[in-house]
Amino acid sequence: MVRVYNCHPFAAQLIVPVQHEPDTLCCGRDTLFVVSAGCKIEAFSVTESGCQPICTFNALGKVQKITFSEIACYLVAIEEKSNVLSLRVYFNWKGCQAQGKSRVGVRIVGHMLQAPFEGAPKDQMEIIEVPLSEPPVSVSCCPIKGDLVVGCHNKVVFFRLKEVALAGQSPVFDFERFLVVHVGLKLLEVAFCNGCLAMIADLEVLVLKLERARQVENTAEQQVGRKAAPVNKATDRESNDTGEASLSQGQDEFVFFQRPLELLGEDTWGSGVVVNLEWTGAESLTTEQHNNLYLRRILYRRFAPDLAHIYSVEETALHSLQLLPMFATGDSESAAGSGRKDKQVLSLFCFFSLPHVGCLYAVGNMVQQLSTYNYPEKAKQAVISPQFLHVITRSNLLCYTVRCSSVAARDKDPEMDTNNKACPPFFMPVSALRMQLFIGLRAVCHSRNHLILLAKAEAQVPDRPTESKKQSPQKSKAANKMPSATSEAGWNLYCLQMISTIQLCKEMVDYSKRYKACSPQSYVHLLSEAHLMLKAALLDLDLCSQTDREELVSAFKENCIQLGDCYSHPCMRNVCLRTAWDHLERLAAISPSALVTLTKASVALRLEDLAKYQLAIEQYSETRLVHGFVAEPNLLRHHGIVVTELSRELERNQPGLLVASFVALLESHKVNLEEAELFFKALCVKDGDDETQADTPQLLVDFWEAMLIACSQESMVRLLLIKLVSVYIQRTARKQQPDRNPLKTVDDLMNCCNQFGAIYSWIHTINASHSHPHGPSDDLLKLQSILCGSFIDVKSVLPLLHQLPEDDGPGLSVHVLCATRLGECEHVTDQLLDRCPEALLPFASCEMRQEKQVLPGELPS
Repeated sequence: MVRVYNCHPFAAQLIVPVQHEPDTLCCGRDTLFVVSAGCKIEAFSVTESGCQPICTFNALGKVQKITFSEIACYLVAIEEKSNVLSLRVYFNWKGCQAQGKSRVGVRIVGHMLQAPFEGAPKDQMEIIEVPLSEPPVSVSCCPIKGDLVVGCHNKVVFFRLKEVALAGQSPVFDFERFLVVHVGLKLLEVAFCNGCLAMIADLEVLVLKLERARQVENTAEQQVGRKAAPVNKATDRESNDTGEASLSQGQDEFVFFQRPLELLGEDTWGSGVVVNLEWTGAESLTTEQHNNLYLRRILYRRFAPDLAHIYSVEETALHSLQLLPMFATGDSESAAGSGRKDKQVLSLFCFFSLPHVGCLYAVGNMVQQLSTYNYPEKAKQAVISPQFLHVITRSNLLCYTVRCSSVAARDKDPEMDTNNKACPPFFMPVSALRMQLFIGLRAVCHSRNHLILLAKAEAQVPDRPTESKKQSPQKSKAANKMPSATSEAGWNLYCLQMISTIQLCKEMVDYSKRYKACSPQSYVHLLSEAHLMLKAALLDLDLCSQTDREELVSAFKENCIQLGDCYSHPCMRNVCLRTAWDHLERLAAISPSALVTLTKASVALRLEDLAKYQLAIEQYSETRLVHGFVAEPNLLRHHGIVVTELSRELERNQPGLLVASFVALLESHKVNLEEAELFFKALCVKDGDDETQADTPQLLVDFWEAMLIACSQESMVRLLLIKLVSVYIQRTARKQQPDRNPLKTVDDLMNCCNQFGAIYSWIHTINASHSHPHGPSDDLLKLQSILCGSFIDVKSVLPLLHQLPEDDGPGLSVHVLCATRLGECEHVTDQLLDRCPEALLPFASCEMRQEKQVLPGELPS
């Protein structure tokens, strides 16, 4: 199963500046080689800004296939000349061209250049001819040691890379043939890495591993496999021709195919494919080497052709065979370049593809199929990397995720999948992140953080007019020889820059939020994909430079928190509460914390055991409990505003703790002000009331007041003040009492909050002359205190004053307070003289005292 999304794994698209139409290409870690005009090879340096030319040189023949090795920095090519296929290796191609020289030395493998060419190997390009008894079909270079493996019709030849020291000269590289593997398959492609050999035929895959013999009794089949005697070619020919014979038996009426088969590990000996070893070179002279080494079969797979798409052998044959290693952190950078330092392989993977299906296997510490990729259309080529699988079809570039980092994480850390550590499983369904339209895709290769694409538009041959029967032969020949301007195909060579891992993961996390409510499985799946990409980047130094490693680690930790939160929910929804309580009890004994205690309290409420709840909630101080809620806000609300049972219990019995917790959540940016307000409204709404039209609950007012005490941001202070003034005026005008007792009185607020000022004495006189028998309300006193302070912008209060009439005490006090703050003392005097003359003298005395006060920065006269 493949999940389809629409992300953007590519950051930029550039054009590679090649001069001629490319024939074939290959990539190294930071290098691109393009073959054009048959034998012209152009080398480019692949950088963040695009592909920069390095040099150009010519091959000795027409290049059919080309491969580059980072170890020893050599290029190997299968070339055709005079209808003969040959294998040639190019050393020192970069150094001689950088110096502007064109000297070239040609030699046979195993023969060193001697005098009079002293000094030549270090300042000229070397071409090494590799003679073979059969034409080469495929070639592969080991990314660990630089060894060369050549696939022929039904055998694989191994060449060991070695350094040879010449007298008085710098060491030079050479190859030594040491092993030939004869196999009963008609080979199409081979791949070799760290002793692992993979081969594909039309519909068969065989993976072998070169290992030292185990100290156990050898089986008879292994004994045969280690013989150094010449191979029985008749047996091989018989094995090779079995499929052809089965087809020709009934070719007039029927075509017979063998049934599909998959064999792993020791079971692969039952594949029926004959494999013989022939030791050559120094190994053929002694029995010590080939007695200690043998090829162990680890994977065999045989496919049946897809009859829905069978038009020719090419329509059903396997292709894109690759062995992908993942290295232990710290080894990749040091082993790159021309050094011979061996890398430490952490995990190894094998990928191969049919035209409509791709398969990925782990072939390292375990042998197991990881993923199956179903393509929407016929694939021409595929390349795999630790993070992605890129597949090209006729008109699309497909980008899939891979599970390599999931396996590598488990190979690296044996504690994975325990109570201490976890990682998304490797059998999780893969994702198709992107389908990008390109016209006429022909080839693709991967270079570190870039993808190289070769596109060629199909040639259009125009329809020729029907020739007249009376047309002369000379005119007919001339018409046939005339070139067509539209018959040549257009082409482009693209360099696609991959987007940074962190940026892509952020996009995936944002993308996942679409599914959080409607499809939790897709939400968790996308978070898991982001987790594995970050894990791959941390394991692969090509993706993780030293400068951005800290940022990757930070993003990885944040992703772990998000995944942990998700799994604590699709696993806790239907959990047995008694079992959950027992687990929490054991956890509290091992690692006690306020968070564990609050979780116990939440479970106790769901168990309707108030005694356990009370015991749990009393274990820590209110401050410690607030820290616990900050660590896990979902104990108070789900999906932003959905109230939990624990919140309702706190609202009934510990509203101060609930308010303090939300103040801390807002200060730590776990919630915003709007979410908190919606939460308190949802928490306090009564049955049958419309939440949008209900009066402002007192608990929300308590939260605003608490925020005003804790907040120092000026814009937030102004917003909170106007919210509070609006509620105070509304309640005072309606003579409405709050739905519960406030958490703080006006005296509490004046003592701990600078925004609440001391109420003037003449205001108390007005309150006493017009007050209710129970005294002025708390809302009126808090409103008067804010207006007596110096922080409120009185002009922002004026639009609200129409709710308060001036003919009663509360309205009069608020109106004259606002007029006083605006400097309208004469108007205030007239108002007091008419409606409350006993307050006139205290008002005048207060104003005189304020006039005598020295303003800041003003000297007394």
